[in-house]
Amino acid sequence: MKKILVLFVGFVIMQTSTFAMERKSVKRYFCPQSIQLNVVSDSKSKLTSESILSLMATVRSRIGNLTRMKVFFDSSDDLDVSPKSADIDTLASGTEKNFELKVRIVKTSSDSSGSWVRLRVSYLPDYKASIAEVSVDLKSYPNETQRKQLLNALEKYQANEQIDIQAVRFFVFEN
Repeated sequence: MKKILVLFVGFVIMQTSTFAMERKSVKRYFCPQSIQLNVVSDSKSKLTSESILSLMATVRSRIGNLTRMKVFFDSSDDLDVSPKSADIDTLASGTEKNFELKVRIVKTSSDSSGSWVRLRVSYLPDYKASIAEVSVDLKSYPNETQRKQLLNALEKYQANEQIDIQAVRFFVFEN
């Protein structure tokens, strides 16, 4: 009985390690990036308690026409950013929208993550364009089974009009 138990435990360990090795080699496919966000300082001056820092926030459509866009600008507790939000009806493929942000210090200490400004966008991706991209880009999506799974997910998101949210932060005193 002990011999059978030892053989069984050995088999389970072998199968578990084989399964773990197989999982490591599987590449998970993600939706193509349909939006690009960026925040940069357009001045050489540093932010002080007496100054206002100008930042340029850019939202760019990479794939398809993005719609129902809501753009939000917020910051760590020690900063104030304006404007707070903006709406974009449609951002055509390959185009961008720039926003000039004004940042000022309102408290002397920041939270544990530092002083930052965040650009956050909620939008409806162009799922038709994303589906077309995944369908023809066999270099980025070579595994047919996983590509089909991604295409099925994109079709489901399209049917449900799934809103996507992307964000990026700009660390004020690190740039």
